[in-house]
Amino acid sequence: MTIFANPFFLNGLQQLSQWVHTGRLARPDVLTAVPAWLSNLLVVVACLWAYWGLPVQRQTDIFRFLVAFTLTTGFFAADMAVFQPRYLALFPRMLHPHWP
Repeated sequence: MTIFANPFFLNGLQQLSQWVHTGRLARPDVLTAVPAWLSNLLVVVACLWAYWGLPVQRQTDIFRFLVAFTLTTGFFAADMAVFQPRYLALFPRMLHPHWP
């Protein structure tokens, strides 16, 4: 979502750059997007590495992946609906960045 639908990661990188160049961190809350994004990337890479290291990959694994993806996406959508409904508009933009 951060790559296609919102500028959180890029804003965090800007804050990091400003902090490195000036020694002043204006928005530490925005900077948290950088380690969060990198941590999530590490989790995805580690999961793929572990999966490809399995001795046998089953054809039902794609079904399990789709179920897990659907459930986790639904959980985060419900979480947003309860706590920050304004961010629900990000979901359609994940499907296509130029949709309204």
